[in-house]
Amino acid sequence: ETMGEIYRHGRAAVAALEANYVRLQQELGRRLGLPPDAPRKTMAQVASQHLGLPADEMADLIQWCETERANPHADEVEIHRRILQMHRILEELRGRGIFLQRKRG
Repeated sequence: ETMGEIYRHGRAAVAALEANYVRLQQELGRRLGLPPDAPRKTMAQVASQHLGLPADEMADLIQWCETERANPHADEVEIHRRILQMHRILEELRGRGIFLQRKRG
């Protein structure tokens, strides 16, 4: 419902993508014990391993978000689909109660 309001008022799909992608990065980093500056490839691999997702699916999502979040002409339908995908990943992560310790050093 909130996402629909964002789209209707100002067509802020890219802003919605940015906000959701940042939240995904933060939550993955926090729950998977990754530093904030972890390479995206590492984030995709670790997330895939702990969530049982194909590594290429997670890597594709991250790469797509990295590219499209700076694109003012990004496809709004695809943005919505990707935001839903991020929400499903976060729900799965939270549902599994995954919290890994950050490696020191």
